[in-house]
Amino acid sequence: PEYSNDTRCVCLVVGRTGSGGAYATNGTTGVSASEQPLAQYSADSSNLSNEPTDLSLGGDAATLALETPNVDGTGYIRRKLEWFITGPNATGFPEYLRGGSGGGGGGNHAYRTTASGQNGTLNQACIGNSSIHQAWHDHAGARGGFGGGAIQVTSGKGILINGKIDASGGDGGSSSTGIPGEYQQYAMPGGGGSGGAIKLQGPFVSLGASPGTGPSPGRLDVSGGLGGTTSFSASRGGDGGIGLIRIEEQSGVATWANYADRILPYDPSEPTSVAFLSVSQQGWQLPRRRPEGYTAAVSCWVRPEGNFFALNFRDDGALGPDTLGWDMQVLYKPISDPSTPVAVSFRSPAPGGGPDGTWVDGGGNPISFEEYYSTDLGSAPVVVRFQGARAGALLDQNHQDSDGNLNNDPCNLSLQGAGSPIVPGSVSPWVDHPSLLNDWAEVYGKPTPNMVRYTIVFDRTINNEDGSVNDIGLFTLQRLDGVTGLEIFCDPN
Repeated sequence: PEYSNDTRCVCLVVGRTGSGGAYATNGTTGVSASEQPLAQYSADSSNLSNEPTDLSLGGDAATLALETPNVDGTGYIRRKLEWFITGPNATGFPEYLRGGSGGGGGGNHAYRTTASGQNGTLNQACIGNSSIHQAWHDHAGARGGFGGGAIQVTSGKGILINGKIDASGGDGGSSSTGIPGEYQQYAMPGGGGSGGAIKLQGPFVSLGASPGTGPSPGRLDVSGGLGGTTSFSASRGGDGGIGLIRIEEQSGVATWANYADRILPYDPSEPTSVAFLSVSQQGWQLPRRRPEGYTAAVSCWVRPEGNFFALNFRDDGALGPDTLGWDMQVLYKPISDPSTPVAVSFRSPAPGGGPDGTWVDGGGNPISFEEYYSTDLGSAPVVVRFQGARAGALLDQNHQDSDGNLNNDPCNLSLQGAGSPIVPGSVSPWVDHPSLLNDWAEVYGKPTPNMVRYTIVFDRTINNEDGSVNDIGLFTLQRLDGVTGLEIFCDPN
């Protein structure tokens, strides 16, 4: 007997476990299990359950209204994972390219709370007037797992993945393990988060030569997280559902079978993984919004031949009032004859204000294409950026390997690591004029550049955030045929 009473009662009623989040597939429902499923109390012969009967159900994928999966991709809209809604009232909100849902957290419960009492004539030990409360145990539930993230990768050249893109869901929280009786032992587990979303776009998309090479069997992973567990019973949180993968390429030969065994999860009995994988061989629609509306290319590294210590990049006006540190030709399609592009200087004032007479200042004086549109992304139809670095070894010329080192091709240069010819710390930020690369050494004390590369970025954005037409992108599409003849003026030191 405890406290002069002859009965001790222990609460073995458990709370609900968390269930799994949903995306392409449902999350599963967790299991709430007590070490003693039925109450054993002499005052009540019904022996009520110690386990909840109304469990928290796993997430329902139907709430996302995804299209019925099919190997032809017929009728797909949401499964294309577009990051915005098209139409006259479109906004920039990422409507369909979104991450997974989190798992539910475990419920609170008073497991192993105790009381004592005396079996009297009323047979109400532990709950009658003579009962004595001994210990109240209030156990918080473990957290639910996070949902996997969302990512879109677009390449104009192609995509080769020999590593891994992981958008899997997080596992639900579990109770702590340790000395039996500690409060943390009795936390109800959380549900796993669903997998997220991965979208890849390129002329070709390759997920490696064979599955199983690289960091894990899955090049792409949208698996749901596992439900958490407990150490005191068979309770388990629900598992998260599978996320979504969309691959758009233009080779014309890729199929579900080319990718399914290289992604996670993979079920050999369902070799297309059609429930969460969709593949298009038709490429993708013309991008309409920033940042998708930007298109760009990066040059090879350029290093003049000969023996010299560094490159001193010329500023504008270095050799006279009309001299430039760099320039290129814009291939402009005049309104009068857009079928015949005209080459005009990007940075010198255009005679007559350019082919259409529009590049003038407030006083009507001709100005350059660059001055008229600025050098800022978002307001200019085309911008150029430059980057410098210092090579500590000779580079291969004409893409011909001369020394057995595959890392020093100027068009495929390794920026760091074993075999890289680049001096550590010498790679500069991108700047809008080559002369600013001189500051990298003079102002910031970095190794002096002896080579340079550039990137040209076109803005082909069609729509603004409110769905209206973007004038800059429209100009790029209608008036620019490209650029040519980029020159950088410098003096080898």
